[in-house]
Amino acid sequence: MPNTPIALRIVPSRLALAVHLLLVLVVAGLALWFAPAWVASLAIVSLAGVLVIEGRRRPRGEL
Repeated sequence: MPNTPIALRIVPSRLALAVHLLLVLVVAGLALWFAPAWVASLAIVSLAGVLVIEGRRRPRGEL
């Protein structure tokens, strides 16, 4: 059985990170617009942590 191309491992990882970033920006924007300042700041800090965790979970060095 042939090996899968390298691009199939790299692109979904970047796509997943981009989707997470987009969702974080949407939720942070909604929090800034509708929520009180302390709730919005808590949401932004929490979502930034999610982005850091997702960024670290990405596979690296598989070329």
